[in-house]
Amino acid sequence: MTSGLQNVIKNIPDGNAEGIKANTTLSENIIVEKAEVIFDATPPDWSDFTVKLISPGGTESVLANPIPKTPASSNSDEIVPDSPQWKFISIRHWVSYHRVNGNYRLLIIIAPN
Repeated sequence: MTSGLQNVIKNIPDGNAEGIKANTTLSENIIVEKAEVIFDATPPDWSDFTVKLISPGGTESVLANPIPKTPASSNSDEIVPDSPQWKFISIRHWVSYHRVNGNYRLLIIIAPN
């Protein structure tokens, strides 16, 4: 089962704890083996991102977390991938003891500079 591709074309506010949210709903009550998120963005530094998938029952899967800056670095520790598209896979929702149908939320936050 797939929720299908969703284009969420929004600017992600820098340093805003609310970030942006995207929702998808699974109508069938099924066992979720894994969740895949394809994330496409062109940030100046990927290490500033927090990406979370939150199930209808509240289970959070942290797909990406900010990486602390190295003091006195020359920016060589910045993450600059070859592609703006990343694929995140989570099995965190597999052994859920709550319902799996309902509204799943993707939360994206950029850490303050």
